[in-house]
Amino acid sequence: MDIRQMNRTHLEHWRGLRKQLWPGHPDDAHL
Repeated sequence: MDIRQMNRTHLEHWRGLRKQLWPGHPDDAHL
C-alpha cells in the first residue's frame, strides 16, 4: 500500500468519526 492510499484511508476514517462526533462540521460542507 502506498502512502497516498494510506493517507486517504486515514482521512476517510477520521471524517467518519468526526461525522459522528461533530455533525455539520464546516469541512464537510464542500465534500
